[in-house]
Amino acid sequence: MKNMKWQDALQFAAMALLGAALPLSWRFGLWVALLLAVVSLAKVFADIHDGKCMVFNPALNGRMWIALWAAVAYVAIFAVSLLYSNNVSAGVNTLWHKSVLLIFPLCFLFTDTSYLKHVHIRVIFYALLVAVCAVFLYCAGDAVHKMIDGATLKSVTGITFDARHHTYYAFYALVALVFVYFEMSEHWGEMKAWRKALMMAATVFGILYIVLVNSRSGVIGLYVMEVFCAVHLALRYKRWWQAVVMAVLLVGFTLSAEALLPGHQNRLKATVEAGEKDARVGIIKSSLNVMKQSPLTGKGVGDYEETLHEQYAEDERSLGTLNAHNQYAETLLAVGVVGLLLLMAYLVMPIVCAIGRKDVFWQVFFFSGIVMFNLLFESMLERQMGLLFVGFLLALMVLITSVDENKFGHMAKK
Repeated sequence: MKNMKWQDALQFAAMALLGAALPLSWRFGLWVALLLAVVSLAKVFADIHDGKCMVFNPALNGRMWIALWAAVAYVAIFAVSLLYSNNVSAGVNTLWHKSVLLIFPLCFLFTDTSYLKHVHIRVIFYALLVAVCAVFLYCAGDAVHKMIDGATLKSVTGITFDARHHTYYAFYALVALVFVYFEMSEHWGEMKAWRKALMMAATVFGILYIVLVNSRSGVIGLYVMEVFCAVHLALRYKRWWQAVVMAVLLVGFTLSAEALLPGHQNRLKATVEAGEKDARVGIIKSSLNVMKQSPLTGKGVGDYEETLHEQYAEDERSLGTLNAHNQYAETLLAVGVVGLLLLMAYLVMPIVCAIGRKDVFWQVFFFSGIVMFNLLFESMLERQMGLLFVGFLLALMVLITSVDENKFGHMAKK
């Protein structure tokens, strides 16, 4: 933060703290996100005092501007749907929770982020990586403590390795692993031995954590990530034999962990064996029945959940109050095709912003792709732990494309 103005340093510090806070606790993360909003507001007044008379962030171009406003539009369509919702109170409650998504575009649309360099973005991701590893080590330490008290290895390496929502925390770990890949592919030759060891340890921690929390989407995403990273290493950097070795080691280690860890339940195999009886199949079928009723505008933010639950009963499915477990389906249920198009614009625009930027395109593509992939398996924008993480990550993808440097990940030269 050398040579930064105090208002810039405060905003960056809040961003770095948020990167560390989100994997630890979404409640802590929410307070830090609010702190970021307050700090950003103070920065606006401080910049005006320093003579910067601006309306929008001068570091952003037109595509970046659209990318951040797409998040605002996505939330706005839910507000519009209150007009045709019967249960307005439920709709207002849902809308209130979704409003946290507005923090990130509004913070970066109206403050000058031209002070940010890629090294600052890296620091934020390192904060995330450290937090993910800390959570894994805490859970591993708790498992050891239970074993000292008499529990078996099988009982502590089952589905309750981490009692928090497994899909979200596997998602966090997956993002951290992709960052590790880009750090190692860009910097391996210049890393000292201790740093190489830490990065390899972080890779092992991340893979074990995803396997142990037993998330189906996490494990599928992990295999997809391992293959894509190997292909990227081969095509982008022409490191063919390294790519093959990396793929064999990572995929082999993941398969071994799934096979050898006592108590680990292969949920993918169980899902295939369940077939039509799997809960998600029933959810999809009932969701499709509801979508057909109002495909263009949806049922409205206040009514769609109740309508889906009623459809479960009509279809004689014992699914209680489960949501659609798919953000695309959830959006269609609530605000129809119009809302889905806005969601897709929100997800795709960071990649559009990166077109023509050879230094950052693949990083933005990988991180945005992880978000889009995970939304297939969970309605992540219906919970604070998803709204905060996705909102912040996609905002960072836009900010990366606004930085004028030769290569993502290289330390700024003096």
